[in-house]
Amino acid sequence: MATIIDNIELDETNVEFNYASDFVKHTDRLVYLTGKAGTGKTTFLKYLRETTTKIQSFLHQQELRL
Repeated sequence: MATIIDNIELDETNVEFNYASDFVKHTDRLVYLTGKAGTGKTTFLKYLRETTTKIQSFLHQQELRL
């Protein structure tokens, strides 16, 4: 089943995306996310928000609006 975030179907074969999301989900370190406009930073954060409770706590504390 495809994962859809903001009407965007995520490429489940994207090795870098999967590696990065697994890292964030399983690390106890802070992650600083940077990149040029349009590279998928917000989509990545929304994906993490949908798939883990770990990031939700941080996002709610910071009152980030995605």
